[in-house]
Amino acid sequence: MRILSGTGFKKYIGTLLLCLSAVFSFNTHATTDLVFIVDGSGSINSTDWNIQRNGIVAAIQDPLVIPRDGSIAISVVQFSGSTRIEFPYTLIDSEADAQAAISAVQGMSQFRSSTGPGNGINAATSHLTGVGALKDDFQSYCMSTDGTRNTGATVGDAISSAKTAAFELDRYSVIAIEDPPFFDAGDAATHYGPHVFGGGAVFVVNNFTEFASFIGALCLGEPLKLVGMEVTQVIQDLENKVKLVEKKKTLVRTYLEPKNGTDPVKATARLKGTRGGVDLPGSPLTASNSGGAIIAKPNAISRRNLLTDSLNFQLPESWLTGTIELELEGVGGTLDCMEKAGPSANDCKATVTFNTGSELEVKFVKVSYTSGGSTIASSNADMNELEKRLLATFPTSKIDRTTGTLNAGAGVPVDQNILSSLSNMRFLDFCWNVFGCDRLYYGAIDQTGSLVDVNGNGNGGLANGIPGSVSTGVIRDGNSYGRNRHGHEIAHTMGRHHATNLALVGGNATSKNGPCGSVSSLSGPEFPNIATVSGSQRATLGPMGSGDDKLVFGWDSQRNSVVDPNQTFEMMSYCPGYRWPSDFTYEGIRSFINSTFSPASVNDKNAFAKRAQVKHAALMSAKASTAALVDWMLIRGIIDIDLDTVVFDAINHFQIDSSITPPSLPGSDYHLIIKDVTGAELNRIPFTPMLLESDSENGGGSSANTKALFLIPVMADPAIWTFEIEKQPSGPVIGSLTSSDNPPVVEVTFPNGGEILNPPSTTFMWTGSDADGDSLLYTVQFSPDAGATWETIATDYVGTSLEVDLGDLGKTSDGLLRVQASEGFNVAQDDSDGTFVTPNTPPTCDITTPFDNASFIGVQPIALEAFAHDAEDESITNVQWTSNLDGNIGNGLSLITELGTGTVNGIKRLREGSHTITMTCTDAGGLSSTDTVDITLSLTQPQIKGDADNDGDLDKNDINLIRQDLGKPVDGSACGAKCDMNDDLVINALDMRLVALSCTRPSCAVE
Repeated sequence: MRILSGTGFKKYIGTLLLCLSAVFSFNTHATTDLVFIVDGSGSINSTDWNIQRNGIVAAIQDPLVIPRDGSIAISVVQFSGSTRIEFPYTLIDSEADAQAAISAVQGMSQFRSSTGPGNGINAATSHLTGVGALKDDFQSYCMSTDGTRNTGATVGDAISSAKTAAFELDRYSVIAIEDPPFFDAGDAATHYGPHVFGGGAVFVVNNFTEFASFIGALCLGEPLKLVGMEVTQVIQDLENKVKLVEKKKTLVRTYLEPKNGTDPVKATARLKGTRGGVDLPGSPLTASNSGGAIIAKPNAISRRNLLTDSLNFQLPESWLTGTIELELEGVGGTLDCMEKAGPSANDCKATVTFNTGSELEVKFVKVSYTSGGSTIASSNADMNELEKRLLATFPTSKIDRTTGTLNAGAGVPVDQNILSSLSNMRFLDFCWNVFGCDRLYYGAIDQTGSLVDVNGNGNGGLANGIPGSVSTGVIRDGNSYGRNRHGHEIAHTMGRHHATNLALVGGNATSKNGPCGSVSSLSGPEFPNIATVSGSQRATLGPMGSGDDKLVFGWDSQRNSVVDPNQTFEMMSYCPGYRWPSDFTYEGIRSFINSTFSPASVNDKNAFAKRAQVKHAALMSAKASTAALVDWMLIRGIIDIDLDTVVFDAINHFQIDSSITPPSLPGSDYHLIIKDVTGAELNRIPFTPMLLESDSENGGGSSANTKALFLIPVMADPAIWTFEIEKQPSGPVIGSLTSSDNPPVVEVTFPNGGEILNPPSTTFMWTGSDADGDSLLYTVQFSPDAGATWETIATDYVGTSLEVDLGDLGKTSDGLLRVQASEGFNVAQDDSDGTFVTPNTPPTCDITTPFDNASFIGVQPIALEAFAHDAEDESITNVQWTSNLDGNIGNGLSLITELGTGTVNGIKRLREGSHTITMTCTDAGGLSSTDTVDITLSLTQPQIKGDADNDGDLDKNDINLIRQDLGKPVDGSACGAKCDMNDDLVINALDMRLVALSCTRPSCAVE
């Protein structure tokens, strides 16, 4: 099987061959005759000359363009005012033949006179006629030039002569090199466009890598058809129905097939982008696939699960706003448009709109605990990883993230206790709607740790309601069920229910069911995507039975991998595997983010704190306001709805301006009754607690949660002695909390004023005691502004010292430490006596693209992207990229370079070879962090061991071809040394076995 097939594979030799001279026998001729017609005129400068020479050399070096099997013969002609045959007609049936052609091209000397392209065409025609080129073979003229004719025969006359020659020329193509202001793309199209034919085209290239990469498609390639065009950020169908978000990383996947026959074809194309008819910067784009090309095969849509089987384009950030038009531009040949992308089908175009988006505001809280004498704690690296995963799965381009800590004490943490502490933390941070704070809190437990429910059963995660405000979960890596658990739990707090459907799955009088054991209340929406997959009912990413064009696939931009709807299921379900948001959930989350948070153009890393500080400081400033500050108590705990029991958590105190009423729970299912020491009722407050929503550890469903959380602010009053919870209506008292005789005592000891803390961490210390002998729980708060505002960094903490990462606090010279001690009811509080200094800390930055040990071939763009987070700066703008071979590359969180020399738009190209790429990010305070990856750049794709049919992968076709050579020595086999997998010089069954083990296709299916 050859890649260059179709008209290039005219196999009829019949009686015509018998009439030819014996000098030009069957063994002398290929089925494709390729003539390079090279411009050597004076307008060709050294750069353009090398573009031609190096481009031709690179094309010959690539066995996927020029096989060594005798199917192609090469000739090279140089033209100027005169002409010269630089490399005569030669059949390429060995590596030695290819090297001979390469040597001839490298050794060419330039004429440097006038421009006579017609003369070059005539010289090629005479040469092929002289060697007896066959009419039934395929002849292609591949001309390269940087100008128009000023001497000799006209192009039109020369092409007419070639068409009527004995061999009858089949294709004429022109690779144009712009020479401004004398020759540009328009001049090339005007002068040469009317004469190209046979699937040829006029094509403008900018460097030799483009020249080399596009020769195969332009001068030899088969006609192609585009059967799908998908513009995706997280999920998408082939009609592009899922809405896009501005400034979010976007991939365009195009699905190409051979127009004729079933033989695989090396295919490439470029993607044009316009806005209102005006070309976008960098248009057209080169495909990001290896070598900028794919091997096109039939039934491309059936292989959407393979990223390497679609021709892919990552859109530049400057394209990701407003409405743009995308068009796939074929390289030579005929590109038939058979795609369904809108607004009009079958035009090789898609018009898409990037909708205004908002940034998700979240506080990731690092949960730690001790078990068996060891401390298990999540890290800043874990928080960065969770943020990247949310960016890959949620419809937002930015995340406004802050970081906190929570020490859960000894033993495996209990899910409901974590939520109670997180709710307490959020409340004491004054993250209230009245202050403009809607930030969601998530407690992350290290993946080596675990989480249990109140009965000690393993649990994966828990949220405090639908909608809610806090959630928690255990981190899991890989393709595990729990990889996107934080997305599942945070989506609950955004109002997303489990994927259930009463009509399709069933339920009862109080709840409805979903596939894989998920349950929701009757108020939850009917999840529309319920289907049977591999014999089991599943909650799917989209409709599964409505045709290929409506089938929803996902793209994981963090790992640059496809999310297959046949193996990956809805994030809000319990179905096993690597869960991902469906089109239904994705749109629901997008609506919540956009209606709740600030536009993504506002990139303030401490947005909630600053919004809260402005209003809070204005209302609470004792110097500027005569309004009194009021003391409040925060009453909280967990109610077991089925058992009618209550567990009270430790009370905390806070102060707020008398004009502000703290938020409280709505509803009236329960009453909080407040009594004095005599038992007389002072007040009662109605409320309905927040029902907790769990996520099982490994999928498969879990029992309905009957626990509910409550937080109720009560104005402090010395007369308060007892709190009771009464179930309504007229229900029993199900729990109470009573004061003790003596309050506790607490004193901050370090830092207590005047200290300069040393990175990367410090230990806060205090003392505490209680005259009644009660155990104490501590809440630790930090103020960056001398007490104007406070942020909670630990709550329900049992120790008297706390190690704190200074990167979580941010830089300040006005730091204060506050510690509250609670024995359950009564509270004592102490602040540090004076302010202290927390210094600037380095940013955390790492390279997200490319992956370590990645390889890049030819014209393939090389995207350099970094993730950065800093406690002080809104964003990191000083991100420097360097190569150990080429020095400085450029600056920016995201930039694109390529193989070559020189610079483009200030970005340095990279030479062939093995590079160590270093990224250095520097914050506004001058502190830096670095990360490195190793990558390899090659001009041509090396042959794949075992790839008998030269289609770029290993599949059953290769196994079948190797089977035909079993028992043959390498020198006598069709595939040769490439198929001798164990290098024993014989093609045998072991070679077949090794190919099967290395297959790049599922089950080595023939495709």
